[in-house]
Amino acid sequence: MTQVIETSALSKHYKAVKAVNDLTVSFDENRIHGLLGRNGAGKTTLMQLLTGQLFATSGDIRVFGESPLENTTVMQRTCFIQEGQTYPDGFEPRHVISIAAGMHEKWDQQRADELVEMFELPMKRKIKKLSRGQLSAIGIIVGIASRADLTFFDEPYLGLDAVARKNFYDALLADYAAHPRTILISSHHIDEVAPLLETVTVIDNGELLMQHDVEELADAAFAFAGTR
Repeated sequence: MTQVIETSALSKHYKAVKAVNDLTVSFDENRIHGLLGRNGAGKTTLMQLLTGQLFATSGDIRVFGESPLENTTVMQRTCFIQEGQTYPDGFEPRHVISIAAGMHEKWDQQRADELVEMFELPMKRKIKKLSRGQLSAIGIIVGIASRADLTFFDEPYLGLDAVARKNFYDALLADYAAHPRTILISSHHIDEVAPLLETVTVIDNGELLMQHDVEELADAAFAFAGTR
């Protein structure tokens, strides 16, 4: 199976903090991968490295076989939905959707419209006046409708109630089934996202604890504990 993402001895250090530390890991194409771990485990930093937003302290990264740093070809095939995404003052959801539609070659506007209706997103309300859940809905809509070859969801459901979270999971699975691509979801809510996943990668303190297919874990039980 083709590997879309490969890292080798990848590290990102901030003085005394080892956000990612000597991490060697890979992710196969056309699967839904879970990147799991407690808050502060290094999940977001890893995603930022994989999307070329950060320079590594050491090690190597390959996305679609190339370095993602300042690589337009790789970025055109990638969609990164980041927790806490900020937008320019005065922006409304319709502006974000319009820009995303122009950025992603495989964008499906009909799917985006369906998701806007599903999440009851007010398209002409100032983003600064939206709830946390509505902000999350913007990212979910862009991430699904982009149909990018590689999509990252970084804690995508924050602020969503139980019904909205289920809508997200159902919509993502249905779209993935119809349009297979590689999806990487980071979360510290392991129980909720588990039914979505085909592989599980767990990191802590920036280091790899385990990486397995979900089928391999079906008969095993794991407990994760740590300070937050």
